[in-house]
Amino acid sequence: MATVYAPPKNDAYTVLLTISLGALILGCVLLFMDWSEYSGTGGKKPPTVAAPSLQLGEPAAGTPSTPLVQPAPAPAPAPGTPEKPPAEGK
Repeated sequence: MATVYAPPKNDAYTVLLTISLGALILGCVLLFMDWSEYSGTGGKKPPTVAAPSLQLGEPAAGTPSTPLVQPAPAPAPAPGTPEKPPAEGK
């Protein structure tokens, strides 16, 4: 009597192996794409923006000579605290 060869059936483990193979291939492709941006010549350079120049001297006519933002006043001391700060080194 002749034996009949039956190939093994695909099960859940075969599906998991194909999913992991696809994930490995996708990871390698993404890694190559990321690596190719860093290799080679300098690549794209970001645009440079010139810093505004400072103009010393008198302000132009029509511009206020005082700054637009005033500094905040110093906070008042808490009640019961001395007016003068203690001397250093004591």
